[in-house]
Amino acid sequence: MTENQIGTIVIEAAIAVHRALGPGLLETVYEVV
Repeated sequence: MTENQIGTIVIEAAIAVHRALGPGLLETVYEVV
C-alpha cells in the first residue's frame, strides 16, 4: 500500500465521520476512528 492510498483512506474516513456526525467535533473524535 502506497502513501497516497493510505492518505486517501484516512481522508475518506474523516469525511465519513463529518457527514455522519456533522461539523464541530473535537479532534479526538477523529483520532478514535
